[in-house]
Amino acid sequence: MFRNLTDFKFKRTGLQAFGFYLAYLFLFLLLGFLSGFIMALIGARDNAFSIGVLVAMITSPTLTFLVLYQKGLVNKLGYILLLVLTPILAFLAGALVGLIPVAILTTIKPANEIQQEENPSNNDWENLGL
Repeated sequence: MFRNLTDFKFKRTGLQAFGFYLAYLFLFLLLGFLSGFIMALIGARDNAFSIGVLVAMITSPTLTFLVLYQKGLVNKLGYILLLVLTPILAFLAGALVGLIPVAILTTIKPANEIQQEENPSNNDWENLGL
């Protein structure tokens, strides 16, 4: 469930994507908490929550881009739109919702595997193993 968390090219199952979501949600919540805590310590208590949202707005699309880049899907319009949508979701609901598109993207095959399925070798000799 928590294997290959830093391998963004890895195609995950639904359960593995949920584990990816939980691990990065915990990491981003911790990062947001720590940055908010530091802001509170220096006297900017009013901005502490805003810093947490800002962290989610930066980290969620960054992670989305990393997954798309590693899978070779950066040149697809639908995925670019999802990349644009991710910081909006993070702004509205924080990392809790901002990480959902990333977790879903981890279940998609890399572009090179998709191309191999669409363009199998037509060489009969290769198919026979000769």
